Amino acid sequence: LGELAAWIACDSDAFLQHLLSCDPAVLLRSDVSGIEAQNKEALVAAILTKARASQLFDSTGVSRFFHTLNHPDIASQLREVIRDKTANHVARRIAFDIAESCEVAGLLNDAIAILNDSSDNDIHYIAARSLDDLATPETVHQITALLPEEETKRKHSKSVHFSILYALLKLNHWTLTQALPHVPSAISENSVDSSHLFA
Repeated sequence: LGELAAWIACDSDAFLQHLLSCDPAVLLRSDVSGIEAQNKEALVAAILTKARASQLFDSTGVSRFFHTLNHPDIASQLREVIRDKTANHVARRIAFDIAESCEVAGLLNDAIAILNDSSDNDIHYIAARSLDDLATPETVHQITALLPEEETKRKHSKSVHFSILYALLKLNHWTLTQALPHVPSAISENSVDSSHLFA
């Protein structure tokens, strides 16, 4: 019934407003790309508010239609949560998940800033995981600065290190030959995931 309610809401503004106020999570069960930008903005706000209050969690399937939430002001809207160290991890993770799904390039600098902030390392892996979706061919060079020149100077966890390498390879900024010297430090902790580097 949730999918049906979400579908009806896309054609009925009154019902949409009702769901926004009482149960916005229902709207995540359907493609909302057809609703007006202001309603998408209201839906994102409602989702993040619920997540901040620990009333909405990133359970399996909730992100299926995140890519349909994109609207003109989504970068600034998500930034408020992504950069808020007082927000709980679920809220920040959902904000990052929406950013990834919508490929919000305007948040790349925010992800990099978080990765350069040692006081915010609890969220580093989530920020690193988003790099390949937030970067573009024009901005991917900024990611290389996150890697140390020498392994002994590595400042991130191995999982974060791996995600940085993955982004550089996926976006074709680095060749496998360029990445290989950095792989051993990442591969020991990610023996299964490391196969993506060579895909």
